Amino acid sequence: MAELGKRDLPTSSYMMLAKMDSDFNSLEIGALANYRSLETRLFLNNEYAKIIPVMQKKEKLCRQKIKLLKEELATMTQQAKDSENWIIVITRLADEIKEDSTKSKELEWMLLLKQQCYDRLLTCWEPEQTKLHMKIAALAGRRERCGSTG
Repeated sequence: MAELGKRDLPTSSYMMLAKMDSDFNSLEIGALANYRSLETRLFLNNEYAKIIPVMQKKEKLCRQKIKLLKEELATMTQQAKDSENWIIVITRLADEIKEDSTKSKELEWMLLLKQQCYDRLLTCWEPEQTKLHMKIAALAGRRERCGSTG
């Protein structure tokens, strides 16, 4: 009520309220961290020591997931390139086979193979790769938020 100006306090009470507010803000920004008692520092160090192995384990898992996703991305990129190349080769072969009317079965087979290459290309295409990039970025960001320990 006093802070909002709806109630008057004696001057000494205002001074005590101002000191409490100042001390609270100093603690929040870490300015009074050096003045903590020895017991408090030891307690915080022990708690931190308990958390370090858990944090390191989480970071290791994040690194492993990122590595697997990057490997999957590299494989997907290579498959997309391979599919594009196969589409070009099959298209050329199909054009050559079209000229020979006795090879209609081969042409049908080539066109089916070409369609399969298109399907494979679409599953390895940039939108799918972008999804993997986003997963990698999310994991890397989470690792940073967890506090990377090296």
